[in-house]
Order: sequence, then structure tokens, then C-alpha cells
Amino acid sequence: MIKGKYIKIILLGFFLFIISFYNVFAVTRGDSIDINLQVNNCNNDSVCDAEEDYSSCPTDCSPICDNDNICEPGWGEDINTCPSDCTPPPICNNNNICESGEDILNCPADCIILPPVCNNNNICEVGESINNCPSDCTPPTPNPTNHVVSGSLIAGSFFNNLKIESSYNSALISWNSSFPTTASLKWGTSADYKDGIIKNIDLSLNHRINIPNLKEGTIYYFSIESSDYFGRTSILSNQFFVTLSYKDITPPANPTNIKASSNPYGITVSWRNPGDADFDYVRVMRNTDRYNGSPYSGSLVYEGRGVYFTDTKVKVGERYFYSLFSRDKNENYSSGTMISIIYKKDGSVVVGGEKETPTTGGGELVIEPASGIKYLVTQDSSYYDFSLGGTFNLSGDSAINIKTNYPTTSLTDDFWLQISDRSGDVVGQYFFSRNRDKDGFITANIPYFDKGGYYSVSVYKYSNKYTRIINQGGFDINKAVSVGASSEPSKDYTLYYFIFIFFVLIPTFWLIIFVRRRRKKE
Repeated sequence: MIKGKYIKIILLGFFLFIISFYNVFAVTRGDSIDINLQVNNCNNDSVCDAEEDYSSCPTDCSPICDNDNICEPGWGEDINTCPSDCTPPPICNNNNICESGEDILNCPADCIILPPVCNNNNICEVGESINNCPSDCTPPTPNPTNHVVSGSLIAGSFFNNLKIESSYNSALISWNSSFPTTASLKWGTSADYKDGIIKNIDLSLNHRINIPNLKEGTIYYFSIESSDYFGRTSILSNQFFVTLSYKDITPPANPTNIKASSNPYGITVSWRNPGDADFDYVRVMRNTDRYNGSPYSGSLVYEGRGVYFTDTKVKVGERYFYSLFSRDKNENYSSGTMISIIYKKDGSVVVGGEKETPTTGGGELVIEPASGIKYLVTQDSSYYDFSLGGTFNLSGDSAINIKTNYPTTSLTDDFWLQISDRSGDVVGQYFFSRNRDKDGFITANIPYFDKGGYYSVSVYKYSNKYTRIINQGGFDINKAVSVGASSEPSKDYTLYYFIFIFFVLIPTFWLIIFVRRRRKKE
């Protein structure tokens, strides 16, 4: 039978284990432990004693500048008392020139050197084309006399007045000969002519061959083999033509994740560039009276491939309206997105999640629907009638378009969407395009949603210095969740195992040995 003192040892070990387990669990789960207990030793005698410093006793102690490149306001450091630690980093002016004080870390927009598209090495490489790199991708000049003849007739007798008429998807090649000949024409996107062959076995003086089903904007090479009645042949090779290119009128996607903040140097606007393959740059226009959906209206404050800029020409207390447009390499502009902010030099107001939309007419905005106006919500191949107050279940993983045939009364009219989450914070604003389709509709494109949930959608119209809401509804956004994804990090129980072994197993082991030895002695 175990004696009372042994029971006390076991209970003591178990008690120590419970205390250690609780303390470790409390720390690992994120409970705070206050280790910053301080005693106020400031006696306000205008003498900085040994136990006093500026943070605990600013009346007795002067600020100290320790020149450690860290601005420590608690120690009295600021731009005046410690410029070596508190001077702000240089401003990145996004002018595509890497200037003094700018580097690849603090100003990637100016200091990241992108490789040129056209490297002028006489080799047409990936990313280069006859349009953006003619020095590398222009094929040799056609040479009508570049042919080989068998027999005694001169070459010019086979091919006279060669003419090429190319369109978007076909090409017509014609020529004439001094005597009747047959013709065999081969073509391809390379000099081996593997795309096709057309033969005309009839002897003729005038030849016309149409090549169908070609790709637009593509270089094609061809050769012609011609034979006469006596079996003599002539080959015209190394010829080429270029099919016409359709004009790209598809605009790029809008910039996303627009944010604006005040700071002592001005207003900083940031965004995320679109992922379009032909994306060229972002243009930012500033207005002081309203949002403007034209990439040409207002003051041009930034143009480039960066992801932020600081507008230094601002005044405290004034509201500024910024419109951001993406442009592709075919000079198409996106419909535009926007943000506004009232500049406060101390940075106390950060706008982008305003709960109200600034108006030019003054007062609270009310919904003013118009009869006979159509609104359509489209996603992939699905269409919905966006009636007033309607809510739609949509995917957050593909783009959403809203179309309307609301008429315009002047060239300065603008329409835009405002998307807000449940708390009323604005998460996105997008202009409708100013160009109407063949059915008279204008379209606003909403990119992917970062989070699922309910969002309110309001359609705004600006006309004659007055802003109104013309339609309103909601989206229930569903986001796909990756299989096997975990929202919480896994816990490490190594410390628990150590405590259990040290405070429970080892004491129990030695207790058992001790008890057995005592029994043997007895």
C-alpha cells in the first residue's frame, strides 16, 4: 500500500503539470501577458535622473537622437530633433526615370528596367512581330526574278506582271505568261510551304489563284512551279505576302483594388494593374468637381506602368476626384474606375471606403428610376434582368457585366457603378463605357470579387451638374474554396509532450522505482 507521503509526491507532480500546461496553452492561443510593468519615477524636478528618460519623464529629460535609422517618437525623435532617423524616404515620382534616392525597392515603377520588346538582332523572336519590331520581323523584299528554269526558254516568259492582293483571310495571286503554262502554288507560314498547295493543270496565259482560310495579320510565304506544253518548267520561290489585321477595338480590363490616402507629402493613389497581354499603361486624371469618365478630361497627373503615385499639388481640406484608365497597345482605353478623397495633411482620413458618394447637387441621394429603361446583368453565358431591388446569385470567380440603354442628353453625361459590402464600405466603382453597341447599350465591367458575400450595387448618372441613382440591387457572390485548404494554421504540440514527459512520466517512473525498493527493504 502506498504511503501518504508518496501520494503527496504524486499529487505535487500532477499539480505542477496542470499549472505548466495552462500557462503554455494560454500563451500559444494568443492571450496577452503584461510584461511591461513600469513604475513612474518622474519627480518633475527639471533634472533627468538615472531612472528617468524622455518617454517616462519628458518634463525632466530631453529627447535623444540615437542615429539608428529608426524613428522612435517615444524617445522624443522627430524630423526636427533627429533628422537622421526621422527623415522620410524619397518620394517616388513615377516619371520612368530612376533618380537620386530612388531604387528598385522604394520606386520599382521608375527603377525596374523592362527588357525591350524589339531587340533589333535580326531574329524574329517570341513577343516580336512585324508590327512592334519591323527591323527583326520584316521578311525579305519580294524578288519576281528569283526562280529556276529548266529548258531553253527565258524565265521572264513564265512569270510576267506578278500581282498579290491580300485581305484578312485570303489572298489572290495573279500573273501571266508568254505562252500557255500550268501552275502549282504552295504556301505556308514558313519557307517550307507546308500549309497547302493548289494546282491548275490547264494550259493558260492568264493565271489567277485564290488562297482561302488564312489567318489575319500573318506573314505567308509561297512558291509557284509552272510548266509548258513541252515539259519545260520554271520555279518562282521565296515570295511572301501579309494578310490584313483586324483593328483591335476590345478595351483592356480596368485597374482594380483602388486606394487613396493622405500623407504629409500629398495624396497617394494605388491600384492593381490588369492582366491583359496587350496592357500598355495606366492613365490617371484628376478633377475637382466630379468624377469624369473620359481619359481626356481633367488634369493628367500620372501615366505609366507603376502601381501607385503621389499627387503633391493638392490643398488641405479640398476633395479630389481621380479617374483611372488602362490603355492597351492598340490605344484602347478601359471604361475607367475612380476614387475620391478630401486631403488632410496629417493623414487622418483615408478614403476609398467612403460610406457616402460625393454629390455635386448637394443633399442626400435618392433613387430616381426611369420607365422603359433596360438593365441586364451578364456572366459567362447567363443573362438576368436587373430590375430595381433585384438580388442575383453570381460567381465571384468570373467577370460580371452590367448593360443599360439609358439615354444620354449631352456629351458630358457619365454613368458608373458603385459596389458596397454589408457594412456600407465601397469596394469598387466602375464607369460605363461611353461607346454604345449596335443595340444602343453601354456596358460596365466588374472584375473578380476577392471575397464572397452580399454586395449592394447602385447605378449612378451624372448629367447637367447633378448626380442621381437610377437603379439599385444586390449580388450574392459565391467564391470557390480550394479542396483541402485550411483557414487555421496547424498547432505544434511539441512543448506539451515535453511538459507531460518531464512532469508526469519521469516523476512517476522514479516514484515506482522508489516504492519497489522500499518494499524490498520491508
